[in-house]
Amino acid sequence: MAGNDQLRDWIQKRIPSEKSQSPIEALLYGAYLLLQPHRIMPAEAKVTMVQQAPIGKYTADFLLGVTDKKGVRHSIVVEADGHAYHERTKEQAAHDRARDRFMTMKDYRVLRFTGSEIWANPFACAEQIFSQLEQLHYGTTRSQARAQAGIDAIRAMLGDAA
Repeated sequence: MAGNDQLRDWIQKRIPSEKSQSPIEALLYGAYLLLQPHRIMPAEAKVTMVQQAPIGKYTADFLLGVTDKKGVRHSIVVEADGHAYHERTKEQAAHDRARDRFMTMKDYRVLRFTGSEIWANPFACAEQIFSQLEQLHYGTTRSQARAQAGIDAIRAMLGDAA
């Protein structure tokens, strides 16, 4: 447990997130940024991430975008639910469900992580985000997406666009 505490402290001190509204948002943001260079996503995927993104009358903790192989843009809303702000009361839970429905109706894919999930393993949560990005880009399962990403990377290195 001490190792997890040290890791969380290290992430939060070295990867400042001025836009994060809670420690768990900052932790998830840090884990995402640390994993990002180790993921195989081709340039044409055009992955973007915006913190505290306004969507209608709501603000998403994170809004990620990715372009699929056909050039169509997809968006993922990621919510980091701290106990202090989410599902503490029936009203807050109803507000979160209404928000999810609104975003889903606007064609956003919504991923919601509890503060406990992020606190226990922020990298596992970040991996799930990357898995969704891969699936949207490649239009297939995670394992198939990874295989295709490897093939695309090799082709790019060899200069073969076919």
